[in-house]
Amino acid sequence: MPSECRCATPCGCGEAPSPAPAAARSSARRCGTSTSKANSSGAPEVGLFDKSRRVPLLALLGRAALRLLWATLRRPPLAPDDAARLASARPAVLVVWHEQTLLAAARLRALAEGRRLAILASHSNDGELVTRIAAPFGIEIVRGSASRGGSEGLRGLYRATRRGASPLLMPDGPRGPQHEVKPGAVVLAQMAAVPILPLHFAASRVWRLGSWDRMALPLPFSRVALRVGEPIDVPRRLGGDEIDSWRREVGRRLDELAGCEPPAAPGQPGRHAEADGHDDPGEPGARPGGSGTTLDRASLLFSPNLIRCRV
Repeated sequence: MPSECRCATPCGCGEAPSPAPAAARSSARRCGTSTSKANSSGAPEVGLFDKSRRVPLLALLGRAALRLLWATLRRPPLAPDDAARLASARPAVLVVWHEQTLLAAARLRALAEGRRLAILASHSNDGELVTRIAAPFGIEIVRGSASRGGSEGLRGLYRATRRGASPLLMPDGPRGPQHEVKPGAVVLAQMAAVPILPLHFAASRVWRLGSWDRMALPLPFSRVALRVGEPIDVPRRLGGDEIDSWRREVGRRLDELAGCEPPAAPGQPGRHAEADGHDDPGEPGARPGGSGTTLDRASLLFSPNLIRCRV
């Protein structure tokens, strides 16, 4: 009695076909058949939106869209203090909140002036897409994971820093929680003996995406400003508790740079920016939190549209 064939369709092997579809792919290999579509010549047919073609196509469209958007944006010149800090800290670990990624992309020329930038991209399809979009702009791409232990990506960024590159990191990425700094930036600065340079980007008009970080997309013809904080010098020798303290310090500096105040102690008044962007930005020239950074009027007007302080 012939044994039951595990092929999804009759294949000429002399056995009765089995209707089980679950074994179709494995049985096709045993019987010499294929489950993929084929054209009249017998070759597999590859569609326009096949995975192998999808990433290059999306990267091409992404670069074109970014260039078109960038052409409409206005970029105020850096304040003298900001320009001096950006020029002096070279190389450095540049940090910015994840929600400002697209705004940072709009000011790449200011960031890359006199320095080589490096970013971390995973080995996934998303990482390949980021690589294809960013590489033509002269950015060094370090492939590795930031979420699965992070050791591979950290080693790659360390080597890039030793070569003179300045890694641009989003310390609350890649999946949040929002505005919670991971230890990677602190550890990298400690290993490479370079400072951490906090950055804040703001746009006069933004559209919020529905992502976990409410990514800010600058609208056409808006102004995109850049502010640069004081360099953070991380000691070469740190214990576990000290790394955690420096991690929180990086988050505090980023919030201060955006005009946010730390949460007030119980029973004491405090002001926090509202999510809808209608808070009072304060007086020009104020120095929030003692950061020593003078806020210009443009940055004060932009900040409420961009940042959401923790409450």
